[in-house]
Amino acid sequence: MTDLRLFLGLLKITEDAATTLGLETLTPSDRLILSKLWEHFGSQNDAFEVGPEFLDLLNDAHGKSTSRAQLYKSLRKLEDNKIIFHTGSPRSKKYVFAQ
Repeated sequence: MTDLRLFLGLLKITEDAATTLGLETLTPSDRLILSKLWEHFGSQNDAFEVGPEFLDLLNDAHGKSTSRAQLYKSLRKLEDNKIIFHTGSPRSKKYVFAQ
Protein backbone atom coordinates (compact mmCIF):
# COMPACT_ATOMS: atom_id res chain seq x y z
CA MET A 1 0.00 0.00 0.00
CA THR A 2 2.92 2.36 0.69
CA ASP A 3 4.18 1.96 -2.89
CA LEU A 4 0.73 2.84 -4.24
CA ARG A 5 0.56 5.95 -2.05
CA LEU A 6 4.03 6.99 -3.18
CA PHE A 7 3.12 6.46 -6.84
CA LEU A 8 -0.14 8.41 -6.53
CA GLY A 9 1.64 11.22 -4.68
CA LEU A 10 4.25 11.46 -7.44
CA LEU A 11 1.53 11.37 -10.06
CA LYS A 12 -0.29 14.25 -8.36
CA ILE A 13 2.92 16.30 -8.14
CA THR A 14 3.64 15.62 -11.82
CA GLU A 15 0.15 16.65 -12.90
CA ASP A 16 0.29 19.81 -10.77
CA ALA A 17 3.66 20.74 -12.27
CA ALA A 18 2.36 20.09 -15.82
CA THR A 19 -0.59 22.38 -15.15
CA THR A 20 1.63 25.09 -13.66
CA LEU A 21 3.90 24.94 -16.72
CA GLY A 22 0.98 24.84 -19.16
CA LEU A 23 1.93 21.37 -20.34
CA GLU A 24 -1.23 19.46 -19.45
CA THR A 25 -2.02 19.00 -23.16
CA LEU A 26 1.05 16.83 -23.75
CA THR A 27 0.11 13.28 -24.68
CA PRO A 28 1.94 10.28 -23.20
CA SER A 29 3.94 10.07 -26.45
CA ASP A 30 4.88 13.75 -26.19
CA ARG A 31 5.98 13.26 -22.60
CA LEU A 32 8.02 10.18 -23.48
CA ILE A 33 9.78 12.04 -26.30
CA LEU A 34 10.41 15.10 -24.11
CA SER A 35 11.80 12.87 -21.37
CA LYS A 36 14.15 11.10 -23.78
CA LEU A 37 15.24 14.41 -25.37
CA TRP A 38 16.10 15.77 -21.93
CA GLU A 39 17.87 12.57 -20.91
CA HIS A 40 19.93 12.54 -24.09
CA PHE A 41 20.51 16.25 -24.82
CA GLY A 42 19.58 18.15 -21.63
CA SER A 43 23.16 18.76 -20.56
CA GLN A 44 24.02 20.50 -23.86
CA ASN A 45 23.87 24.28 -24.07
CA ASP A 46 24.08 24.34 -27.84
CA ALA A 47 21.81 22.97 -30.58
CA PHE A 48 21.19 19.25 -30.85
CA GLU A 49 20.07 17.26 -33.88
CA VAL A 50 16.96 15.08 -33.75
CA GLY A 51 17.20 12.65 -36.63
CA PRO A 52 16.84 8.95 -37.37
CA GLU A 53 19.48 8.04 -34.79
CA PHE A 54 17.37 9.61 -32.03
CA LEU A 55 14.28 7.73 -33.22
CA ASP A 56 16.25 4.47 -33.11
CA LEU A 57 17.47 5.33 -29.60
CA LEU A 58 13.92 6.13 -28.51
CA ASN A 59 12.50 2.89 -29.88
CA ASP A 60 15.32 0.76 -28.48
CA ALA A 61 14.99 2.26 -25.02
CA HIS A 62 11.26 1.78 -24.65
CA GLY A 63 10.64 -1.41 -26.58
CA LYS A 64 7.78 0.07 -28.52
CA SER A 65 7.69 1.66 -31.91
CA THR A 66 7.36 5.41 -32.23
CA SER A 67 6.80 6.49 -35.82
CA ARG A 68 8.72 9.25 -37.50
CA ALA A 69 5.46 11.14 -37.95
CA GLN A 70 4.74 10.91 -34.20
CA LEU A 71 8.23 12.16 -33.39
CA TYR A 72 7.87 15.25 -35.57
CA LYS A 73 4.31 15.88 -34.37
CA SER A 74 5.58 15.81 -30.78
CA LEU A 75 8.50 18.08 -31.67
CA ARG A 76 6.05 20.62 -33.14
CA LYS A 77 3.93 20.42 -30.00
CA LEU A 78 6.99 20.97 -27.81
CA GLU A 79 7.88 23.97 -29.98
CA ASP A 80 4.34 25.34 -29.65
CA ASN A 81 4.67 25.03 -25.87
CA LYS A 82 8.03 26.84 -26.03
CA ILE A 83 9.95 23.96 -24.48
CA ILE A 84 12.28 23.61 -27.46
CA PHE A 85 13.07 25.94 -30.36
CA HIS A 86 13.96 25.02 -33.94
CA THR A 87 17.21 26.54 -35.20
CA GLY A 88 18.80 26.81 -38.60
CA SER A 89 17.06 26.42 -41.93
CA PRO A 90 13.45 25.23 -42.15
CA ARG A 91 14.66 21.77 -43.17
CA SER A 92 17.26 21.42 -40.43
CA LYS A 93 16.70 18.96 -37.59
CA LYS A 94 18.38 21.16 -34.97
CA TYR A 95 16.73 22.27 -31.77
CA VAL A 96 17.66 23.94 -28.50
CA PHE A 97 15.94 23.77 -25.13
CA ALA A 98 14.32 26.93 -23.80
CA GLN A 99 16.43 28.70 -21.19
